[in-house]
Amino acid sequence: MVPVDLLDTLHETWQAVCCAYDVAAPLPDMAALFEGVDLSAPSRAAETVLANMLTEAMECVSRFSPWYRQPVWAFGLTLVREAPEIPPHWSLTQRALQDWQRPLRSLERAIERNIGLILSANVIASLDALSAQDEDPCVTAACQCTPPRVILVNRSVLEKAQVRCDSCRELFHEVESGLEMDGWER
Repeated sequence: MVPVDLLDTLHETWQAVCCAYDVAAPLPDMAALFEGVDLSAPSRAAETVLANMLTEAMECVSRFSPWYRQPVWAFGLTLVREAPEIPPHWSLTQRALQDWQRPLRSLERAIERNIGLILSANVIASLDALSAQDEDPCVTAACQCTPPRVILVNRSVLEKAQVRCDSCRELFHEVESGLEMDGWER
């Protein structure tokens, strides 16, 4: 399998969007591009990334551009309301799916071959956001190994990330300070 550079593909697609809609702007951040993306279906993920790019491009159109006063559908977007409990989201129109076939195939291939990278970037971004929060104390956590392995980790990370031991494959659990861990003292 030939490696596909995700960032190069994103940059190429973004440049195509910028050229198509008379926009001069840097590539949006990964969080904006991958918002609402379902990585289990790379073709749908590619469509969502392109829709996110188009919404970002709409916000960057110069007021002197002929695209400035164009309606949303001119950018190939339609607002989809799937169910009352699910928030509406932007999706590509049938025309946009046809017009952007080639970039969509490139995005799909890049997403499919770089899912681990995308997931890692999402985890790191969420961990950065968690560590930036006030009052997120570090706690001691242990696994089920004998003797247990002990780590120091932010409580929110332990609760949300389900940190597993690479040896016993069990989840780390918080250990209250001063208590014994399954017969082993710290």
